[in-house]
Formats: sequence, structure tokens, C-alpha cells
Amino acid sequence: MRHVDMAMYVAKDSGRNCFHYFDRSMRERARMQRDLMYALPQAIQDSQFFLLFQPIHSFRTGRIVQAEVLLRWRHPEFGVIVPADFIPFAEERLLIRPLGDWVFRESIRQLARWREALAPDLRLTINVSPGQLGLEDAGLDVVFGLFDALDLPPDCLVLELSEQMLMTEDPQAQDRLRRLHEAGLRFSVGAVSIGMPALLAVNELPFETLKLERATTERLLDGEHAPMVSEAIIALAHRLGLRVTAEGIVSQAQYELLRDAGCDEGQGYWFDEPLDQAAFEQRLRRQAGG
Repeated sequence: MRHVDMAMYVAKDSGRNCFHYFDRSMRERARMQRDLMYALPQAIQDSQFFLLFQPIHSFRTGRIVQAEVLLRWRHPEFGVIVPADFIPFAEERLLIRPLGDWVFRESIRQLARWREALAPDLRLTINVSPGQLGLEDAGLDVVFGLFDALDLPPDCLVLELSEQMLMTEDPQAQDRLRRLHEAGLRFSVGAVSIGMPALLAVNELPFETLKLERATTERLLDGEHAPMVSEAIIALAHRLGLRVTAEGIVSQAQYELLRDAGCDEGQGYWFDEPLDQAAFEQRLRRQAGG
């Protein structure tokens, strides 16, 4: 019955209206998830986490103007673990605050060094989970304390929230977003789908950037209408006062189509893979020297 239950949840995660047979990999994944949940507190104490930086390039100049901060867990048994596999546990076990504090501290201190030495206008984007933003004490006092200590302007940091967060009707969360925006932080709505119902709500919350999801970028070359739809989405976002960043760009054809459609910025393997601190710094050095 446990095996049946595992197969059922895989079917649900695949979009429902389908079925899956149980196999051993499901049992191994269930064991891994259980072990991750119990190992998370110790992992935070032992500093098993590290950051990668995904460069974001301006379509107008081709230069790196921003980077998305990507959190990873270097687990001693399972190797490198992505946030989707542990952030739900962090929220469930009330560990999202200490984990988020660590990400903010490491990111902002590194950003201060890069802005001083290599890229004065560089900005970082940090993904914030709905669970973290929903906390009364979301840990963002750490952010403003570091801004003061390092003499950084608040708009050097962009908090990226999900499309679902943009659609929230929680007045407390909306009020928190507005107050953080008034304090100088900037916001991006991430991984927006091609239908983009979130645009209907964009005037209600203080977002300045819209990110087209990877799946939307992948569909650009699939048919004759995809480019026209993308151009219309970008034009509408601009009319609403939003900048547009496309993620998942893996080919020159995608880049050229998005550039011609008026997209502002892009990220993906065609530009750069996610880089560790040293590799990203080297990219900034080459750019500063060029």
C-alpha cells in the first residue's frame, strides 16, 4: 500500500488524469526526502549550503547587469540538492527564517565587494518563498541592517516572488510588499506563464520586473504564432511599466527573437551557466576590462 501511495503522488505531480507504476526509484526518492527533512537543521548549523550566481544580461548592451542568486545544499550522501527538494521542509519545520537570513547575508556582503571593485551598478535577485514572506518577522531586518553597514542602496536588491504570490489576496502580505517597496527594495514576479493571468493584478502590487518562464522561452520556435504572442506579452508588460527578463535562453535564435520583440534582459545557458563566486567574479573582471 505504501508503494501504491508513492505511485499515486507521482501521478498527481505529473498533472493528474494519468497513472504511474511503482518502481524502486520512487522508494529511494521517498527515503531521500525523509532524510533531508530530518537533516536540515544540522545542515544549517554545519554550513552545508552554498550559492551560485546566474548572470542576467542586458539585451541592449550585452553586459551583465544583474545576477540571480541560486541556493544549493551540498549533502554528504545525496550530493548537490536544489531548493525544490528542501524549501518545503524548511517552511514546514520553521527553518525558513535562519536559512533565508544566511542567503541574505552572504549575497549582500558579496554584492558589496563586487559593486566596490568591479561593477558599481550590479544588482542581485533573490528568490523569496511565500512561506518566508508570510512570516511576521520575515528576516528582512537583516537586509536593511546590512545595507546601512555596507553603505548600499536598497534598490540594489530585487526580491523575486512567484506568479502565485502576485495573485495573493492576503492583505497582510500585500501590505508587507508595499512597505518593503517604500523602503527601497525592488520586486520581480518570476516564471510567468504565457497566459499570464498575473498581469491582471500587477497594478495592485509594487513589481517592476516580469520574468518569462523557461517553458515560454522554449515554445518561441515551435510555431508561427509563438513569436507574435511573445511580442504582445512583452509590449503589454512595457505598457504596464514593467521590464521583462526571459529565462532559459539556450540558442541564438531564441535570443534574437526575444531581442527583436523588445525583451529587456535575458538569462540562460546561451549566455552563461550558473557560476560559483570565483567564476562569476572572473566574468565581471573580463567585462570591466573590456
